[in-house]
Amino acid sequence: MPTSRNSSQNAKAVSAELAQLQVRLLEAEAQLEAIRSGASDALVGGTGVMYLDGAEKTYVAFFGAMNEGGVTLDRNGAILYCNSRFAAMLGKSIDAMRRQFFIDHVTEADRQRARALLAITATGACEVSLVVPGAAPLPVRLSMTAINSDGQQYGCLVVTDLKDRVIAEQQLRQHEHDLRAMYSHQQSMIEVERKRVAREVHDELGQILTALRMETSLLKRELPDAGQSAMRVSEMLQLIESLFKGVRSIAGNLRPPTLDLGLVPAIEWLTQDFSKRWQIAGTFLACSEDIHVGEGVATTIFRIIQESLTNVARHAHASAVRIVLEQAQQVIHLEIHDDGRGFMPGDGDGVGFGMIGMRERVQELGGTLLIESGLGRGVRLIFTIPYAGA
Repeated sequence: MPTSRNSSQNAKAVSAELAQLQVRLLEAEAQLEAIRSGASDALVGGTGVMYLDGAEKTYVAFFGAMNEGGVTLDRNGAILYCNSRFAAMLGKSIDAMRRQFFIDHVTEADRQRARALLAITATGACEVSLVVPGAAPLPVRLSMTAINSDGQQYGCLVVTDLKDRVIAEQQLRQHEHDLRAMYSHQQSMIEVERKRVAREVHDELGQILTALRMETSLLKRELPDAGQSAMRVSEMLQLIESLFKGVRSIAGNLRPPTLDLGLVPAIEWLTQDFSKRWQIAGTFLACSEDIHVGEGVATTIFRIIQESLTNVARHAHASAVRIVLEQAQQVIHLEIHDDGRGFMPGDGDGVGFGMIGMRERVQELGGTLLIESGLGRGVRLIFTIPYAGA
């Protein structure tokens, strides 16, 4: 019967085809198992298999031996392969990492940045933190390179552990904070000591010199006007007057008494004294005679101007200097501009201990210093200093 014979032939063909499919399935399962176990040179991801050939095998061998973490991703960001260094960063095995999405191992706060990196088609890098089970997030740097193979795009990530660098940066910031605190404390102690010494010099030496001048004046009256002794006494009186001026100058430099009268009178005195001593025209402009700040802020501003004028006298070769002091919304704006030789930014001429000291004083109060200069254009120092009121 033809129909029965045809049915029997069809059944045999189907059985043969089914047997072939079963054999191919067993072969495929064996191949996949070999790939997963490392016995075969290919990478298995969530979207397929990437077979390795020639130089690619050497690449994977190098990848596995790297001291940095290494990860190969498929086009969807699933992990095809990772080396032991990366697996150790997350406290997992290499097998446990395969076919997982890399983005799932990035902290929530950094995932947007990581997604942008994984989406690139060339090279790029960013810093993120990885989720480590049972431990604090691990800061890392991701360096991404996109690779095209057989029409498929893959991603190669180099993962650099930044934990030691972050710890070092934290220690450096703490060390810098400690140094600033120490500098601030030393400056405060110096100002207290200056104030004490200035008063002792003014009061004690002043009293002694006053008594000495009175006694010498009385002695001069008792001597004949034309005598040699009277001339020597007159010379002594001149020396005493010079000593008076020297004592007042020393006491003023240590702690100007005008600073007790307010910031504006102190700066006016400083500008006039500078012009008289160095023969450089000094101009001081204040938005108001009534600028009140705390003693610490006032002392800092005074010392900044004092140091700036010293730099002008010693280095600027200037003929004039202009000081402008303004107060607005609990912020002091101070500008010091000379017409000296100036310097080119970056040439190092404007970076000395005086400038470093001024910057430290400003930063101690949470302020900023902007330096503008150029050859033949003088130097403009712009200070912005916040304060909480007097």
